[in-house]
Amino acid sequence: PLYTSPSSLSFGTQSLNLPYTDAAGLTRTIPMQLRVPVTGQVLGNTLLPVVVWSQVADLKTWSETTARAGYLTVTVAHPTRSDSDKAALCKALNIEPATCIAFDAAAWDRVQDLLRVLAALEAQNQSGPNEIRGRIDLARIAVGGFGEGASATLTLAGATRLIRPDRKS
Repeated sequence: PLYTSPSSLSFGTQSLNLPYTDAAGLTRTIPMQLRVPVTGQVLGNTLLPVVVWSQVADLKTWSETTARAGYLTVTVAHPTRSDSDKAALCKALNIEPATCIAFDAAAWDRVQDLLRVLAALEAQNQSGPNEIRGRIDLARIAVGGFGEGASATLTLAGATRLIRPDRKS
């Protein structure tokens, strides 16, 4: 295995919000739960591999399991857009109003949210809290999900999705 950890570690949990400016120029804030294995004699200053879970409500057990196994675990919630925010996103993406009705803005947002979370890991590794600063193994990051979170994960990995129903390719 690429990473061997003790059988079960305790972990600390912290709620975080990650704001970013979306394609429509709106501020989108992603709520997250960060689970950090407790440092000490067992792990010392070992670099922590990361698991990012998408769809926070359905993944509490998996998130706690990966944290107990020694992984820095980030569990992401994806807020739903209001109708006016969805319309602004469609306009920014050049999606016609008639097509916007069927546009799955949540599918778009989940992938964009995950991209921002992954980018934030590097910044947190350089200037984040003491528990994780300099301890994030940026070469060993896994992204997983459940339901639509799994769809976002697959899209992030390169799977194509029909996001605009009026397009043929």
